[in-house]
Amino acid sequence: MRHNFFDCTCVMSANLFEPVFIERYFDADPQHLFAAWTDPELIKLWLFKSDSSNISSVDIDLQGGGCFSIIEQTSIGQLIDHFGIYKRIVRPQRLSFTLQVPHHFTGSTTIEVNINPDGDGSLLAFKQTGIDPKIVGNAWQKMFDQLDKVFATLS
Repeated sequence: MRHNFFDCTCVMSANLFEPVFIERYFDADPQHLFAAWTDPELIKLWLFKSDSSNISSVDIDLQGGGCFSIIEQTSIGQLIDHFGIYKRIVRPQRLSFTLQVPHHFTGSTTIEVNINPDGDGSLLAFKQTGIDPKIVGNAWQKMFDQLDKVFATLS
């Protein structure tokens, strides 16, 4: 069942785990890297997408306290909602938001994205708290690999 986009209530989970930290260089300027996190058409190309799924819809209210819902559709037609609330938005340097994906884990996590210029590209500093790194660390690496491919096709 799809999450009600306008019912943004999030239940915070206890922070029992070490944070997930990933630093990664992208061949894109900060504005384009920030857009990859906030533009629905770019999000569909990489965020929560896998080899066996696609993103069928993205609803975003990009403001502090605004909600988002990203619907992943698996190869067998299952719909998985990834939803949360934007906590802080500083274009194009910083984005933080809560994330809930009841199909994959209980409770809510917090994601912080920091983007800094680095030569012709950008350095992404990613942090996720409130979830076991074993559940998400590899998934983020795969998604960031996909994002690299997206930027390669756009240049």
